[in-house]
Amino acid sequence: MKRGRTRERGYMLVIVLIVLAIGSTSIVPVMNLVQTGLTSNQIQTKALNVQYSGDAGSEFAIWQLHYGDATSVLTADGEEVVHTVSLNGTETIVVIRLNGASSQLSPGPGAEDNRTRPYATVECARDGDGVYDDDCLNLPGSTAGMLARYTVYLEQISPDTGVGVTAVYNELPSGFDWSPALNPVDSLDGSFPEIESASPVNIGSSQNQVWKWDLSSPIFFTQGQVRQFTFVAEIDGPNGLSCNRVFLKMEDDPNESSGPTAFVRVGTGNFGCANGGTLATKYVDRLLALPNQTTVFTYIINVENLERNVQHIQEIEDVLPPGFLYCNGPTQGDPGQTCDPPLFKITDDPFDPVTGSYSSLAGYAVLPEPSVSDEDGRVEIEWEGPGAGWFLTKAGGPKDTLIIRFQAEFTPNESGSYYNELFVDVSCSAPSNLIAEGVTTQEEYCASYSWPTSGVLVPSYDIRSITGGITGQGNAIIAAEDGAQLTSWHIY
Repeated sequence: MKRGRTRERGYMLVIVLIVLAIGSTSIVPVMNLVQTGLTSNQIQTKALNVQYSGDAGSEFAIWQLHYGDATSVLTADGEEVVHTVSLNGTETIVVIRLNGASSQLSPGPGAEDNRTRPYATVECARDGDGVYDDDCLNLPGSTAGMLARYTVYLEQISPDTGVGVTAVYNELPSGFDWSPALNPVDSLDGSFPEIESASPVNIGSSQNQVWKWDLSSPIFFTQGQVRQFTFVAEIDGPNGLSCNRVFLKMEDDPNESSGPTAFVRVGTGNFGCANGGTLATKYVDRLLALPNQTTVFTYIINVENLERNVQHIQEIEDVLPPGFLYCNGPTQGDPGQTCDPPLFKITDDPFDPVTGSYSSLAGYAVLPEPSVSDEDGRVEIEWEGPGAGWFLTKAGGPKDTLIIRFQAEFTPNESGSYYNELFVDVSCSAPSNLIAEGVTTQEEYCASYSWPTSGVLVPSYDIRSITGGITGQGNAIIAAEDGAQLTSWHIY
């Protein structure tokens, strides 16, 4: 029995030695692992602090836009304000940059025809050799063998992309001739294969051709998309100026019209087009409207007679952008601002926004007070001409242009684009076949429309937050309900 106990004590000694040996090989790695974990945790915590500081920088920028002076200090495209702040014990540089480039202007939903805009250009070949490098406004009186290459564009200018185009019409100038069999439609850039496969028909006459492409199914566009096609016509019109018109038949009203476009002049003769109507253009004196600040804008309207005869203009309607107010004398919104009365003059040359003065009142007379109404949140201004209206001499003659100058005020609370629309009612004679097709009416054909133009931009703001080698970058807008909002944010 004693011997057995001695052997057991010997075995216990062996076991203890084994345990000590194993412990010596495991304790050190375990301690090293613990140390590595602690170090990693410290690094991770530091990285998180830096990232939190970067994110907090964006919140600081939003605060500056919402409650600070950033929106009043930044007044031009590309201007920046820089703040250095300490966040989570980390120095962070916050940069706020005004983003007010004219390229940011994008028409939103408007009052009338602002969806798919049709227009056309023209190039000429005097000797019929297929090289279209001649000035279409300076062609000789003899048109034998001359060719005009028309390019028709369809441009989706607004976010209202849910209404498709079902048919395209092109009204050639009187006397111009085109045969699809001799000259098929060509979509040079491949953007309009649907119209290449459609067989057009002439719904007009031999002398006044109106070509119709009836599409097999509606064509839809994404915002900003442009489709185009070309065809060549023989020039055989009378001396003088000739106009082309493009019409789109839409799934829902209103249909779209380019108005007179793609001008060709043969010889001397008349300056105006047959049933040319008027050309309405509009300009505004500044691009930016700063958030929460009242600004008075000066608009100048040109109405040019394109008709070969005297033009009688009875009424002009201007539709201000959402939130804009017509003003005359003291403004409706800010008693500290005053506005000039609306003015007009009839002159030889239209207002040039590059060389003309928005502030000059020389030669103007005071307009009668307009009729002002609120239609779906947009102010509509209707002017009737003094007495029986305005009379413009035939195109190219003296006093063939009406210019109107007026002012409007705006106190914006939401980033975005704000466009104006202009309508001019005149009398002319519309082709009966186009009326029968339902693509236009007598009033619509003769009216002049400016499309959404003279854009004013309430800017957005680029934000950068730089800290600890990490940069956060995003974009913020001013929103009507919630003030400044971050619309994008990423870390790199």
